[in-house]
Amino acid sequence: MADSNNSTSEQKMDELVTLMTTSSSINDYSATEKHPRYDNYKNVGKAATSQKERREEHRERQRSRRNDAYNRQRPMLEDDVDDDDTESIIATSMELDESGNPFQLQRKAGICKKYKDQLMLSEWLIDIPNELHGSWTMVASPKGKRCLVVAKDQTWILP
Repeated sequence: MADSNNSTSEQKMDELVTLMTTSSSINDYSATEKHPRYDNYKNVGKAATSQKERREEHRERQRSRRNDAYNRQRPMLEDDVDDDDTESIIATSMELDESGNPFQLQRKAGICKKYKDQLMLSEWLIDIPNELHGSWTMVASPKGKRCLVVAKDQTWILP
């Protein structure tokens, strides 16, 4: 009884294998061709723009935002720090404070608002672009706390 059960299951498996190899229901689609379901009604507008074009548009928007931010930062290092503000913000001499640190400068709380939203931290490079060697500039970013130092006329400001 077990042998007849075993032989019928083998026959069914053989029939299934031959059916799958000769069946026309399995189509030979290539990974490089468009998928037949990609042209559905929901994707009509999106089919024209490929991922590469969308990525390039995103990079262009990113470049323009970066240039705008850079142009907003230009007056920060020019003559935007008044001498009166400088004297009230920090001590110009590097005297020892209570902790004994000669580089510890005094500052007031209001100066941080002046430089708010004008600086950005480093970003991770997740997707390596094709033009990395030619048109990109990379700088190693050290670990640790970052601070802004603005120097003018032998006066340092640590906002």
